[in-house]
Amino acid sequence: MKKINLAWQIVIALILDVLVGSFLHYSPEYHETLLNNLLSP
Repeated sequence: MKKINLAWQIVIALILDVLVGSFLHYSPEYHETLLNNLLSP
């Protein structure tokens, strides 16, 4: 499997972060569930 350059990994992570953040912002009914079950440390 080909390794992805670090710069592309950062770009992909930033795009995913914006998508997840906007989804949680505009879908308050899923906010608590996702934070408690998936995104907790």
